[in-house]
Order: sequence, then structure tokens, then C-alpha cells
Amino acid sequence: MTDNAGPLPVHSQIAAEIVRRAIAPGRDPRMPLPTESEIQSDYGVSRGTARQALTELREAGVIVTTSAQDCILARPEPVSDEAN
Repeated sequence: MTDNAGPLPVHSQIAAEIVRRAIAPGRDPRMPLPTESEIQSDYGVSRGTARQALTELREAGVIVTTSAQDCILARPEPVSDEAN
């Protein structure tokens, strides 16, 4: 969840949470990330805030937008069924 009184803007908190969830164990990092609408619904924020979160990640080179308009991690780690 986000903290409106926290040291980071809400959109930055959301951006960090999106990345944490995207790289969580058991999740395929090549799967699309949440859409603006999903972010609005999940976090109870405006479309502008949702857009800012995705823009922040895009400008930092963390995510890219595909031809289908999905956002994915820019460099997803390969998925392996074998334990190291």
C-alpha cells in the first residue's frame, strides 16, 4: 500500500511496488505488468498517478511498452525450472 505522508511521492511508491511484484519468486517476469486501469483500481489512485508510476519506470529503462500496449520488464530474467 501507499503512504501519502511518506518521503516518496505516491507514484514512486507504486512504481517500486510494481517492480517488487514483477520480480517476486514464482512470477514469470515476462508477463505483462498492471495497466493504468488496474493500478487505479488496486491502489485507489487517479489515472494521472497511475500514468506517472508507469512513466517513471519507462523513463528509468525498467519497463518497455510492447506493440500490444502492454508494459513488461525491460530485461526479464530467464525463467528456469531447475534450481541452482
